[in-house]
Amino acid sequence: MNLCIDIGNSSSKVGVFENSELKHYFLFENTIKNNDIALICNEHSISGCILSSTATPDAGSVEFLQTQVPFFIELTHQTPIPITNCYQTPETLGRDRLAAVVGAAFLKPHSDILVIDAGTAITFDFIDREKNYCGGTISPGLKMRFAALNASTTHLPLVQIAENRNFQLTGNNTVNAIIYGVANGILFEIDSYIAAFKEKYTDISVFLTGGDANFMAKRLKNSVCVEKFLVLKGLNKILEFAGNSN
Repeated sequence: MNLCIDIGNSSSKVGVFENSELKHYFLFENTIKNNDIALICNEHSISGCILSSTATPDAGSVEFLQTQVPFFIELTHQTPIPITNCYQTPETLGRDRLAAVVGAAFLKPHSDILVIDAGTAITFDFIDREKNYCGGTISPGLKMRFAALNASTTHLPLVQIAENRNFQLTGNNTVNAIIYGVANGILFEIDSYIAAFKEKYTDISVFLTGGDANFMAKRLKNSVCVEKFLVLKGLNKILEFAGNSN
């Protein structure tokens, strides 16, 4: 079995795969600890592991994983991947962005694909039907926009949104004005990006992932494929490809 670890800005997502099938999923607040890794490895027959981190991973964790599994790789810009990376500065490309487009390319082969990750940041990434990753964009996510309004002003409060909240075009108080402004702004942004890509690529497939994916998908005008485990599935494909390359 393969162990895929995705350490993000606010949590660590871990998947155990048998071939291409996700068998077990674990979510940890902040960075996964070595004892958690050991428990997973002891419970499952792990033959390969890939670690992806948006920040520099702890050296102790890397060394620990190297002793726990027969085949271990840390995802970097030098890791062999089953797509062509056309990014001009591959060393600066977020590992989660790279893994997401790899996962999408194998879930929807021979298609032009737009991958939207609605998490701490909102990223839009495009990979064409020939598996050429062409790049994308980055903007602040939902919580980051709320936090920025609060931190950058004197009187605007820090607000949160309930999952079932409906949005209007105008708010009749400051809290609603913030909620509607931020949420509608993101929804308009995503729908506009999708529309722009559809004008250029008529048969494009759109994947939506990240912590706010379900929240956004319910409110978008455009249809999207919500894939919660897109990054982990991409990591598994990269691990398989790297293993076959050796």
